[in-house]
Amino acid sequence: GEGPPQRQFWVNINAPRNLWVRGSDLNVQLGLSEGFRVEYANEARMFGEVMVLLGRVDVLGRRFDVQRDSQVRFTGPVMTPYINVTAEHRNDNAAVTVFVTVRGQGKEITLKTSSDPALPESEIYTLLATGRRTLERGSGASMNAGAQAASVVGSFVANEARKAIAAKLPLDVLSIEAGDSGISGTKLEVGTYVTDKIYVGYTGRVGANLQKGENANAVRFQYLFSPRWSLEGQYGDARSGGLDLIWSKEY
Repeated sequence: GEGPPQRQFWVNINAPRNLWVRGSDLNVQLGLSEGFRVEYANEARMFGEVMVLLGRVDVLGRRFDVQRDSQVRFTGPVMTPYINVTAEHRNDNAAVTVFVTVRGQGKEITLKTSSDPALPESEIYTLLATGRRTLERGSGASMNAGAQAASVVGSFVANEARKAIAAKLPLDVLSIEAGDSGISGTKLEVGTYVTDKIYVGYTGRVGANLQKGENANAVRFQYLFSPRWSLEGQYGDARSGGLDLIWSKEY
């Protein structure tokens, strides 16, 4: 008793250009290599190259232009393509261009950064996270970002970028909170504990109305007198701030 023969499907796709992937956080034109093929028997398999012809991706509030020689190559299993993608981000205020290259296959993916002019890796990640090359108290660094990406691709890239930044920067706190209406209202906080009792941080909020006293950029300071008493202060570019003496108890 042999069963019926298993059905197999082969589809050759001819699309050298004009394949667009669009969203509020990405706009990329792709092209498929000649002879690009999709097969299906027990599982889907793909063979060929997906080439980036032009496009941009917005990651954590930064615009990255994807270079034309970037590609994703499929050699069978759909979930384990070989990736070789380079994107560049231009920061006009700092006069620095950052290049981010993602390369590898499956779970063996590496992320490498470089810049023009050349900067230490820590400065590159600081620039991507805050818009400035160095973290300074009261620097007014701004990250117009949202943790809530609008597409699957944008969400994945933003999550990987946030993990990479957190691993590279000398920060104790890296928090990104999406606003109620997407990017507008998104809040970023970066900070470090100078000592066990002193915390210094920066907070940025997208869409803040300075005329209403809403800080777009602000500095936070916390001093812990004891496990229950602390002094917390904040002041920002809307000339709005406060100083609070706080008593707390955990139950």
